[in-house]
Amino acid sequence: MNVSVKDYLSSFNWITGLLTGVGIAVPALSFFTLYYPPFFKASSLFTAAISTAVIILTYYYEPRVIPPDTEGKKLVRLARNALICAVVLLVVYMVMLKVCTVVDPPENPQVRYQIGFWNFDWSLNEDGLYLKAKHPNESTPWELMDFAVAFSEDGPAKVWKFWTILVSGVSMIIVYLFTFVLWVFGWSLLAKRKALNAD
Repeated sequence: MNVSVKDYLSSFNWITGLLTGVGIAVPALSFFTLYYPPFFKASSLFTAAISTAVIILTYYYEPRVIPPDTEGKKLVRLARNALICAVVLLVVYMVMLKVCTVVDPPENPQVRYQIGFWNFDWSLNEDGLYLKAKHPNESTPWELMDFAVAFSEDGPAKVWKFWTILVSGVSMIIVYLFTFVLWVFGWSLLAKRKALNAD
């Protein structure tokens, strides 16, 4: 593989144009910059560092090719698989965002609180179970937080068991990071394939 750094980096311009044309750039940007896990507030710093590392590692990555396969075909196949996995993980993450977090709507909808797992009994503490029993028809996570006056930094612990908050938060960070790495890796492989064609 004799791909120059200049050709490799210029290949990202092609991807940006493609993404903008298809309309995929906006969801990707909003996902990774706006929908970060509540326990991962420094996500923009980490995602910038991780994306740089993935792009550099992809540049030096050389897939093992067994004839009649070619390096270009192998790169496209790997990119396809990485992007499919990233999209599947994105769906999982969006479900977790709905099930494991609560947004404070009236004042500032950007504030997101990490909670346990929805309003499942095994996830709620005694106070949460009491509130759920007291308001059986109004027991969404947001309503439970509202009844407990829990819209604060430590507020979710008034309703959910601490270990469920911790497990849901760490799980969200893991899924978020895997999604991001696979997304960047997939597009980096396509950029490398484009750079190979330029030679």
